[in-house]
Amino acid sequence: MKKYSFELKILTTGISFILVFFILAHTLAPSVSVETLTELIVKPQSVPSFCVLIDPGHGGADGGASSDSGILEKDVNLQISEKLFAIFKTLGIKCEMTRYDDVMLDGGASSHKKMHDLKNRVLASEKYENCVFVSIHQNKFPQKKYTGTQVYYSKNDPSSEILAGLIQSSVRENVQPDNTRQTKKATSSIYVLDRITCPAVLTECGFLSNDGEAQRLSEQSYQKQLACAITAGIVKFLAVNTAQGE
Repeated sequence: MKKYSFELKILTTGISFILVFFILAHTLAPSVSVETLTELIVKPQSVPSFCVLIDPGHGGADGGASSDSGILEKDVNLQISEKLFAIFKTLGIKCEMTRYDDVMLDGGASSHKKMHDLKNRVLASEKYENCVFVSIHQNKFPQKKYTGTQVYYSKNDPSSEILAGLIQSSVRENVQPDNTRQTKKATSSIYVLDRITCPAVLTECGFLSNDGEAQRLSEQSYQKQLACAITAGIVKFLAVNTAQGE
């Protein structure tokens, strides 16, 4: 029950159009139009066969990157992922997470814990039919000036690039209008994307090395904006792929 404790705060089944609209309208950035909200609500009804697997990067002993003020990547990853999970459940789209708590996914290995952790994230994607894998991370760079979300995509499924583009565009349109970053094909240095076979992306939500962005990334309101924008991109991807399969 612990891993589902945060679900109790949301409506997961039988929710009306008005209530869903109210939730999204109060979590998205003010610039999001009524048309965008309507599209986000209507389209999930046609994509029940997919499972969105949200992967909060790092966890447990692996804290990931950190800001100068001590904000840990693993915490921000999980917080944004929980919000994504809650929105998908509210919209009635099948959704799971690779981790629900502050843990490594090493399976109790006594050595090479990080490698086991990464392998288990790939294995998790193989448990679900029609899986769409979305890993949530935060960036860091020696120079503090860099900001903005950037999405990486796996080379192993051609539709991964489309998914990345839709998420990148949604974040730009709804949250970060000055973001000029482009999606990138992941290299072998990103283990999970290099080995996963389903549509898969890794979203670097922002830079913890930038003091201002690190502060925003730690705020609940900004996390909700990012989560809703990422959701909008994923939902459009699911709808397009469902239409093509009909």
